Amino acid sequence: MAHDTMKDKSRGGAGSSGGSWQDTKEEATSALGKVGETVSKVAENVTKVAENVSQGAQQMASKAYESAQQAASRAADSVSGGIKSVTHGVESAAEYVHDKGVSGMADDITGIIRRHPLPAVLVALGIGFMLASVTRR
Repeated sequence: MAHDTMKDKSRGGAGSSGGSWQDTKEEATSALGKVGETVSKVAENVTKVAENVSQGAQQMASKAYESAQQAASRAADSVSGGIKSVTHGVESAAEYVHDKGVSGMADDITGIIRRHPLPAVLVALGIGFMLASVTRR
């Protein structure tokens, strides 16, 4: 009989503490279920945030790539324009030398010096200074 009383107490059959134990167990199970739901929701939110960050990073990388392509295209256009300009200048100089010859160039330089004597003297001084600094090394 004493053995049966022990079984009744452990099941919550005797006294008020047995019902309280069952209620506590149910509350703990319910709370555990709510915690599990909350953890699942947090995990879903973290996954969504990670996806948004990934998409944002991909968009930024795409925009940076497009900007780099545009900059490279502009640089190539600029270099191409510069090469065309230099080519045109060389062709013009060659044509000038061919048409005028050395004596024609000397006459043109003499005319420029007579029309603009001060700048001609300053250019001569600059050329002399550069030649002097090159020969000292």
